[in-house]
Amino acid sequence: MLFIPNFQHPTSKFQHLHFFMNYIILVFESTHRVLKAEKILLDKKVKFDIITTPKDISSDCGMAIRINPLVSNQNEIETLLTESGIVYMLYKKEMQ
Repeated sequence: MLFIPNFQHPTSKFQHLHFFMNYIILVFESTHRVLKAEKILLDKKVKFDIITTPKDISSDCGMAIRINPLVSNQNEIETLLTESGIVYMLYKKEMQ
């Protein structure tokens, strides 16, 4: 076994870094609307996550939908939900 004093693995210098990304957060008036939006997006094979509503976003509902704009098309999602009559608020938020 080779021992090198003061050697740090190449990835160890990045352990303190946190990578943030801009996400689209869709907030709804009720859990029922979140679940309805979820069904519509799943039917169209849109990639998204159900998350707890971030604390800095005020909402009556504790659930929200998070979308990565690099993976899913924001305009397509807005069109799908609007045409389905689902009321939502859209936020852009930097998250890990």
